[in-house]
Amino acid sequence: MKSEMKKILLIIKIIFSLAVALIVLPFIAAPIRHDYKMHRFDASIKKIPAPDGYEKIAQKNWFGLLWACGNHADYLVIAVFRGADDDSFVYDYFQKDFGVYCPEEKSDSIPIIFKHRGEKWYYVGKNETVEDSMSDSASFDSYIKSFAVEIPEPLYFAVYSAQGEADFDFRTH
Repeated sequence: MKSEMKKILLIIKIIFSLAVALIVLPFIAAPIRHDYKMHRFDASIKKIPAPDGYEKIAQKNWFGLLWACGNHADYLVIAVFRGADDDSFVYDYFQKDFGVYCPEEKSDSIPIIFKHRGEKWYYVGKNETVEDSMSDSASFDSYIKSFAVEIPEPLYFAVYSAQGEADFDFRTH
């Protein structure tokens, strides 16, 4: 009788432990999975060589619900280059396939290029000027502007982004 009770208690403990693990595991696994994807995305962009005559001066990444609203995951990597004022060269250079790892299906291995010179922002390759603020033109406004340092040469911002599904990662809600 005692042995049967011990078996029943053991089975209850196992079932309870499995139930807790099934509830908690997604909240542990999702952030690890997203961090791994973000690391691969960022590392693949770090491997892109600077164009001839240019210098990469910074690169930063962000992950989470960065823009818009709703349940989704945003991946954002911005690389900043300094060099000659040659928009067509920079635009053509970044149209190449550098083998950028795309963390989600809604990814693009070709960046959006912005230029910052003085107090003006420009879309490179679109013949559009953005005066003083990018609030009407890009969701990455605060992220790009965090890199905007005043130096004499123009700065080119290669903005790589991806959007994925939200899951059990609290950073995506």
